[in-house]
Amino acid sequence: MHEYFLMDKIVQSVIEEASRRRAKSVSEVHLLVGELAFVGEEQARMWFDLLKEKTILKRAKLFIEHEKGKVRCSNCNYKGPIENLDTVDHHAAFPAIGCPKCGSPVEIISGKDCIVKTVKLTV
Repeated sequence: MHEYFLMDKIVQSVIEEASRRRAKSVSEVHLLVGELAFVGEEQARMWFDLLKEKTILKRAKLFIEHEKGKVRCSNCNYKGPIENLDTVDHHAAFPAIGCPKCGSPVEIISGKDCIVKTVKLTV
């Protein structure tokens, strides 16, 4: 269900922007999705396709670029990618991610966002 709400917000945002720019149609939507956003790509694409029907996005193609997650540990000063991300409980409200070097709690510095990078409009 997470993907439904995310894609609904994205579709509505693109519709609003297209309307502001008086676009006739939207042909492409490019997203940057961080691996720590825990977005299922197949589900996101399915919801995008369903939500775009009967809108200005009806013929739009969805492009998804992936961003690796990076963390910073204040205990051992590790800064870099997360190892063994497949062991994290993706369905927890606040997934616990530990430092790959010492196991301490970490600060996420990249890879948790889902951003609309570009939209291709026909005006």
